[in-house]
Amino acid sequence: MRVEIVNIDSITVADRHRKDLGDLHELARSIKEKGLIQPIAVEDTGDNTYDLLAGGRRLGACRLAEISTIPVRVYESGLSTLERKSIELEENIRRKDLEYQEEVNLKRDIHNLQVQIHGEKFGGARTDLEHALVSEGHSMRDTAELLGEALSTTSQDIKLAEAMVMMPELGLDKCKNKSEALKLLNRAEEVAIRAELATRMMTTTKRKNIKLADLYMVGDFFELVQNVPSGIMDIVEVDPPYAINLPTIKDSIEMNLDTSYAEIPEYEYAAFLERVIGECWRIMNDHSWLIFWFAPEPWFEVVFQTLMRQGFRGRRMTAKWVKSGVGGQSRQPDIYLSNLTEEFFYVYKGDATINIERRGRNNVFPYSVVSSQNKIHDTERPVPLMEDVLSTFAYEGARLFVPFAGSGNTLRAGMNLNMSPLGCDKGQEYKDAYVLRLAEEGLI
Repeated sequence: MRVEIVNIDSITVADRHRKDLGDLHELARSIKEKGLIQPIAVEDTGDNTYDLLAGGRRLGACRLAEISTIPVRVYESGLSTLERKSIELEENIRRKDLEYQEEVNLKRDIHNLQVQIHGEKFGGARTDLEHALVSEGHSMRDTAELLGEALSTTSQDIKLAEAMVMMPELGLDKCKNKSEALKLLNRAEEVAIRAELATRMMTTTKRKNIKLADLYMVGDFFELVQNVPSGIMDIVEVDPPYAINLPTIKDSIEMNLDTSYAEIPEYEYAAFLERVIGECWRIMNDHSWLIFWFAPEPWFEVVFQTLMRQGFRGRRMTAKWVKSGVGGQSRQPDIYLSNLTEEFFYVYKGDATINIERRGRNNVFPYSVVSSQNKIHDTERPVPLMEDVLSTFAYEGARLFVPFAGSGNTLRAGMNLNMSPLGCDKGQEYKDAYVLRLAEEGLI
């Protein structure tokens, strides 16, 4: 390859990978003022004529600016179709206006073309003879060097491009940026690995210990609760979807990935509450407590009135989890203080009373949040908090039901207090994580 100054009319443009050149006027103005800083790439076809390999937009802008001669990088004649394609893609990867989907797809195409041209280079230790025999070829490291970036960057980008094709259901191409897409892909891989490990654990664990895992049922609450007899539960802890568009508020890629987290539309929420609270009333006995978490804004009065209408007794004075050791959250800090609390109604059926050892306790439960690296569910609450809540309203041996079990931490808290817990959730991935936690702690 050599650099020359050639007449612009000597360059022929054939079929191009990039069809739409966009508006060239601004680029033409810039080139006219500052010159063509980055030469285009051409192939020498003899007799001072050339075929364009890369840089069609710059060539078009130069013609628009009426520039007669330009600098070019000249490749000798005889390039194969694959080599021409590779040069064009390498040029496109350096464009500043690439969307991340285009960028990773181009990197994949460049790597695959280079492997087609040169063959695949295999890594690993070899003897001198083996090295001499296989030193030719192209590797992922070669692609990274070609693009002038770290091997890890090239590797993860090509992996992302391949995942877009192999797993379209993840919606990787719809992410806002590459960072979000990579996070989503990593999350999907974690879920798949966790599922495989949980399956192995369940098939190799002795049956007498499997009961702890079986306390967490996977399925829709409204279907599974039909198998629960009426009037048998001493305490029910409900942490339902809040109908506040939580995935958007938390901007969480994990929640967007998790199809089992089914947020309820606002227009359906009142009917949803009636069904949930009605089923809770049915399965509870006449001296039982209901713990019901909710979003005070905008559902405080709706939740309270639904609880009263179904027959529960209580008052509007809620109990509060005060999150210690963290900063609060506010979507509009210019007009609202940040929030450090979550609230629940504690209401009762029949003649229930607070645990005698806890009478006179205040309504504040100060506990640290679960660290983000240890979370298996975005709305996970710490086990010590749930132990405190449950032991305030129920005794050892109490029958506990958890309709939206999530991380399983309320079930864990019930086990730790020697209660008889049972719960369910739509998310198989949550149960898988719950099972692995049990295994890590030697409980199964």
